[in-house]
Amino acid sequence: MTLDVIYGESRHRQIARRVSEVLKLAADEGTVYLGYPVLSTAEGRVHVDALLVSKDHGLVAFQIADKMPTSLQPWSKLIDQQDRLYSVLDSHLGRHDELRRGRGLAMKIETVTVFADPVKPPDTVEEGHYCSL
Repeated sequence: MTLDVIYGESRHRQIARRVSEVLKLAADEGTVYLGYPVLSTAEGRVHVDALLVSKDHGLVAFQIADKMPTSLQPWSKLIDQQDRLYSVLDSHLGRHDELRRGRGLAMKIETVTVFADPVKPPDTVEEGHYCSL
């Protein structure tokens, strides 16, 4: 199998393409949706810059950071964005019985924030991933 890439309207087109190129090296099969999924909640829309769906990797949602955080307040905002993205995906997908196994989803959900440059998240970060390409 191959890794298919589906192109939508990305807010960060060039970086999203680079994410798909890196994912082609890491995943042998599945589908990457670039700028395609936009989920709506009662509080508004949640953008997903890239979404990898793969049997080996599960569901990995990528957000591309607009800028490098320089203090705890911007980090807190990025962490909140990842938490919201995870929650929205879990809630949205959890409504579909065919995607559930027992009480939870049949696949693992991971969230990643991608930066243009190398980054080190605060030591307090326990969930989610924060990295450069």
